[in-house]
Amino acid sequence: HYKDRVAALRAAVPDIAITTDLIAGFPGETDEQFENTLKLAREVRFDAAFMFAFNPIKNTAAEKLDGQLPNAIKLERLGRLIKLQNKITCEINDSQVGRDFEVLLEGVSPKDPNRLTGLTRQHKTMNFPGEVGMVGQLVQVKAVEGHLYGFVGDSLGR
Repeated sequence: HYKDRVAALRAAVPDIAITTDLIAGFPGETDEQFENTLKLAREVRFDAAFMFAFNPIKNTAAEKLDGQLPNAIKLERLGRLIKLQNKITCEINDSQVGRDFEVLLEGVSPKDPNRLTGLTRQHKTMNFPGEVGMVGQLVQVKAVEGHLYGFVGDSLGR
């Protein structure tokens, strides 16, 4: 059912970016269940994912669940999941190099004062040359490099 919903979303909105949250090592998670999580990530090809190792919080029902996994197993699974998802994210972003995006200009890039930064409609970061006076405006930017975080681009103007 889930994969059908994703397919329907992508059919209705071809430019949609689909993200998710994934937890590795939930109490009782078997090797097979974790492999199914990896399989789902490969099949759905999320644009991005927030990924965590299960961490029991004191005085919650999850803290008391049977089948708590050792940290080493949770961290190993999380590492595999992150490696897979990062590869998928980079493949997706690399496949969109050369495409023009509408970007909401947010300001100067915190990592490169010679570039501006903004977000595409798919909520992907775009860093590109431009004028600071354009902050707050929607601008057209061509993606020239894909990265894990999003893109480096060339400003095309408004």
